[in-house]
Amino acid sequence: MFQNLSPSALARWSIVHRRVVIGGWLLLLVLGVVAARGVSDRFDNGLALPKTDSQRATDLLESRFPRAAGDADQIVFAAGDGQLTGAVVRARVAPVLARVARLPHVTGVSALAISRDGSVGFATVRFDEQGDALPDQAIRRVVDTAQAAASPRLEVELNGNAIEQLYRPSPGPATAVGIIAAAVILLLSFGSFTAMGLPIATALFGLGVSSGLIVIATQVLTIRTSPSRSL
Repeated sequence: MFQNLSPSALARWSIVHRRVVIGGWLLLLVLGVVAARGVSDRFDNGLALPKTDSQRATDLLESRFPRAAGDADQIVFAAGDGQLTGAVVRARVAPVLARVARLPHVTGVSALAISRDGSVGFATVRFDEQGDALPDQAIRRVVDTAQAAASPRLEVELNGNAIEQLYRPSPGPATAVGIIAAAVILLLSFGSFTAMGLPIATALFGLGVSSGLIVIATQVLTIRTSPSRSL
């Protein structure tokens, strides 16, 4: 029906049949959302590079040294005036590292390495999987357990690929602020609420439909999720 229409002719047809076009978009949006909610997403964050040296090294580690094949992240401790070497601070840090070592998906925690001035130290946490394959709950338990050692005299921070998976920007207040800013700019540019609303509504409809289709597509295609997660 539309294959022989030029863009201008298609635009005119859409204007004449605007109720049909809007209804079609609404129907497509509802169908996409319902279908997406009706199936569980199957995003795959696994990364493999067949026939490469790095992949062969990873496969060798997983087969021969499975405890060393996962992510290695760091728990960093900072205390002023060399207090990490003091008995009070060390007595607070050691039990926390022991608890982290017993958490699910943790295969081991190294001994605390301390700088020469005793102000900074770190311990390496070894996981049984790469960061993007670890459950959020397992990573969060490591973070919460480690930060339990924090006090006015001791600062505790974590770093590494697995930890970074918790910091995924989520479509929250920042998205709302962006939409409001776009609405203000378009209103000032076009001087009309109708002209301002059309591109924003079109973008939101397109985003909603495409998000639903992506979730459905994960049933048959390998699609990665966003690389970071919200804390």
